[in-house]
Amino acid sequence: MRSWAGPAAVPALVGALLPAVFIPVNYGRVDMSGYRFAEDYVHNAFTLAGQNALIVASFDPEYFPFVYYQVVEGQRRTLQ
Repeated sequence: MRSWAGPAAVPALVGALLPAVFIPVNYGRVDMSGYRFAEDYVHNAFTLAGQNALIVASFDPEYFPFVYYQVVEGQRRTLQ
């Protein structure tokens, strides 16, 4: 019967421990829970555009926040 503690045990142990070390160390740097650009962008566009205005978005990063706020949040549902 072979022992599990062979040459593959060291890389497996390192691979299991690295996330446990680096997640707490780097979490504060990559945390985007306070990132509100899309929310502010859609709120400003909805505020500036008239009630029956057509808002045209040229590519996905501009388009998806509008879809989210219409479908999920229920804002400006006049287009659906």
